[in-house]
Amino acid sequence: GWAVWGWAVLTGDHCLRLRFDEKTKHWKRSTFEAVKSKGSTDGRFIPTNEEFSMDDTWNLILNYMESGSFVAASGGKDMGKNIDAGGGANAGGLNGEQLNDSAGLVGTHAYSILDARELGLIPGISIGGGLLGQTRLIRLRNPWGKYEWKGPWSDGSKEWDENPIIKMRLRPKDEDDGTFWMPWDQFEAAGFHNIDICDRTTTKDLR
Repeated sequence: GWAVWGWAVLTGDHCLRLRFDEKTKHWKRSTFEAVKSKGSTDGRFIPTNEEFSMDDTWNLILNYMESGSFVAASGGKDMGKNIDAGGGANAGGLNGEQLNDSAGLVGTHAYSILDARELGLIPGISIGGGLLGQTRLIRLRNPWGKYEWKGPWSDGSKEWDENPIIKMRLRPKDEDDGTFWMPWDQFEAAGFHNIDICDRTTTKDLR
């Protein structure tokens, strides 16, 4: 099922999806609407005709994360096919999921987005639009609690030692717990083409 369907039913809050369009290279926004029929609840996505660049989408994620919204990401069965992460081939998962062992990603599978940071490589600089040597990192979690991203900024990768300021700020844990950081500039290329959001504009009930 869809993460937004569960969120809408459980919270009653506004839910939406950003879907990457391969032709325009923009993210298109749709609103999720739960529909009751014959004693059951279904759902549909209604396009809003809004489109966002990668930069705009990044800023949207930052804003929703700051407001305490639920955010998740998913892709198709070809997750990781455009990423050169060190060899390996696709193999089927136990429940029919498509596993990309070289990238450490699972196709047709929802990941929680736990955090998003824009950090400067220079001390004291950590805001703005990617200027002055800043890097954008997004933290995701595989709900399996294992099987993680193997590309840049993954657990134990060289990028952490090459960027000690960022390592000090984020304090990454090299553990097989399903959580990992990855660079925003490889998020779409890795196959994440859907971003689902439950807009928690009131955050008191989350505390």
